[in-house]
Amino acid sequence: MLNKQIKLKWLKTSKLNFISGFRARLLLLVLLSLFPAVGLIVYTTLEQQRSAIAEMQKQAVQLVHLVASNHTQVSEGTKQLLILLSQLPEIREGNTAECDRLLTNLLKIYPAYDSLSVLNPQGKTICSSDSARKSINIVKESSFQSALKTRKFAVSEYQIERVSKQGTINYAYPILDKTGKVQLVAIAATNLAWLNQLATQVKLPENSVLSVFDRQGTLLVRYPEPQTWVGKTLPKEIFDRMIQAEGKGTEIISLDGVPRIFALAAINDVLPQTNAYVGIGFPQSVVYSQVNERLTWNLTALGIVTVLGLIAAWVGGDIFFLRQVKSLIHSAQQLKNGNLSTRSELTNQTSELGLIARAFNEIAEALEQQVNELKTLFDFIPVGIAIAEDPNWNYIHFNSTAAKLFKLAFEADGCKISSQGLQASPYKLYHQNRELLTHEQPLQYAITQGVKVKDLELNLVHEDGTLITLLCYAAPLFHKNGQTRGGICVFLDISECKDAQQEREQLLQQKQTARAQAEAAIRVKEEFLTIISHELRSPLNPIIGWAQLLKSRKFDEKTTARALDTIERNAVLQAQIIEDLLNVSHTLRGNMRLKLAPVNVVTVINTAIESIRATAQAKNVTITTQFDSNAGVVSADTNYLQQVFWHLLSNAVKFTPSGGKVEVMFDTIGAMAQIQVKDTGKGITPKFLPHVFEYFRQENSSTTREFEGLGLGLALARYFTELHGGSISAHSLGEGKGATFTVKLPLLQRQQREWNLRIEKQVEQASALEESFGKRGRYKA
Repeated sequence: MLNKQIKLKWLKTSKLNFISGFRARLLLLVLLSLFPAVGLIVYTTLEQQRSAIAEMQKQAVQLVHLVASNHTQVSEGTKQLLILLSQLPEIREGNTAECDRLLTNLLKIYPAYDSLSVLNPQGKTICSSDSARKSINIVKESSFQSALKTRKFAVSEYQIERVSKQGTINYAYPILDKTGKVQLVAIAATNLAWLNQLATQVKLPENSVLSVFDRQGTLLVRYPEPQTWVGKTLPKEIFDRMIQAEGKGTEIISLDGVPRIFALAAINDVLPQTNAYVGIGFPQSVVYSQVNERLTWNLTALGIVTVLGLIAAWVGGDIFFLRQVKSLIHSAQQLKNGNLSTRSELTNQTSELGLIARAFNEIAEALEQQVNELKTLFDFIPVGIAIAEDPNWNYIHFNSTAAKLFKLAFEADGCKISSQGLQASPYKLYHQNRELLTHEQPLQYAITQGVKVKDLELNLVHEDGTLITLLCYAAPLFHKNGQTRGGICVFLDISECKDAQQEREQLLQQKQTARAQAEAAIRVKEEFLTIISHELRSPLNPIIGWAQLLKSRKFDEKTTARALDTIERNAVLQAQIIEDLLNVSHTLRGNMRLKLAPVNVVTVINTAIESIRATAQAKNVTITTQFDSNAGVVSADTNYLQQVFWHLLSNAVKFTPSGGKVEVMFDTIGAMAQIQVKDTGKGITPKFLPHVFEYFRQENSSTTREFEGLGLGLALARYFTELHGGSISAHSLGEGKGATFTVKLPLLQRQQREWNLRIEKQVEQASALEESFGKRGRYKA
């Protein structure tokens, strides 16, 4: 079975080689050169066929016109006969015996007529020939009725006689009295058998037919074999095609299945309603016989010429061309196998092959020179190169640079190491601190996977501990069919570049660290100045508010006293802020000092409410409170705790529209005091909610924003709350749905433990910032 498959494969290959070979193409060229002759023969044959068809059509049309002319003459003769009969006394006087004898004798003289008879207008037979008495009554025939009606000669439709099964036609002529009325009607009935005699006289070709059709395509006469085909009807599409080609002829398949060329012509009798068609058909085999004989002779002669031409091309091509081509192919095979010194011996010829041979020698010489240059470049280029010439990397060629990097022996003819030798080599390759196996190394990986390897950084480690950093590039080499045939790998020693890069990265890291420290110091200074301006402005709001109210309107003593008290309290607060500016700077540096004391949270909240009430009243915002009667006491700095609540209330009033409401709630939950400030104002979008407590963050920071401020209030509130060991959070259902801020502070009994942890954290932050400011210098106003 295997031998059979090998044999079939060899035969298939040999067949393909022959088809694609020069000899086969030369033979094909000879065959192509014969195509014009074949085309000329085909064209000549078609023209002869068209000429034969045209001639046959012409003959058929002539015969049809002859038949139609004879038929018309018969009709005209019948008319004259009936006119003559109408003048005879025997006919006009109605002498039956004399009339019968006369008509019988006339029928013998004119055998083309089936019968002769005379009828009165009522259809009664006055006299007739013997055969007429056996025929059917023709009173209802179209010719009789037409003669009575028009008083002129009339011809009936073509019809098939029921008894004889032959095509017949009736002629009628009216005999008028002296007053012009129809006295009698002379009738003559004739069949179409005379057409068969005409066909015999004409001597039609074998298998030719002569036919008469009525207007529906029914055969009235058919020569030969009338008994078989008379009464049959042609298919409508065939009969219509014959009528359309009337007078020209057309090719059809007859009812007997024989292809014929048919010519058709109308029979124009005296009366148009008697129109029928006579047709003659010649078989196509007769028409094409002479043409086919000529075609056979021409093709035979062309075949002989073709065989002689192919033999000449086979022998002459081998002698004058193929031997020289094979010599060139042999030289090309030698060059392909690596023999760069091979040259063609056909350079002395002056033909095109000589030009090809000289061009081949020039190419071989240039290729040899380029290969020698590449070998020199391969051996002396300061870049390591390794080449595998087979897909299994059985042997790998290294240039001198690569051999030096890998510490391999390099001889005069180069360095060629087998795969087993590479596995035993005293070095290892690492990538990202992992040793690479043999199939994972760049060259082997590129060959097995069929992909390129680019910018791969490897560490080459020798037995003596020498470390070399290599940048590797590898790519597979492919055959024309896409199969891998080997690969090439390039190694660059980047050890010095790597060391220089690490030094640059260290310098850059140091520079970035110094810059970050400087930027942090500048940011601390800017934040410090911002807080100063913000905190100085906060107590001025109630002072200015009440001062403007006292200046613009008159209050009772109680209100005036409360206003003055508020002004005094905020002025004292501002003075306290100014005195504590140094403590604010400590806050930004992380070493702020609190003046802790037991504080009633409700008192601090009320104080903050009073400081903001004037602003709320001016904006028509209502502030309500809901406090737990069992409110606890916390350990806090009253001043900073009041700032927490003031910032929350100021923020709520600022973002609540006129007519809105701000609600302050205080309750104790376990060991924690919970204070909530809830408003019906602008609300906070979900996107901005996570950033609401960050320094200098505002949802709308454009210069045309509706609400002013530096974005420090909530950030300070969070800082002061966390400084007291508490927490602060914000909640909002979305824009336009208000916001709720919740502050949780530890009650006095729990606060002491958390305070100790807070102090330790502050000490660590202060130490870190002190070290940073110590490097950059102290802040100067």
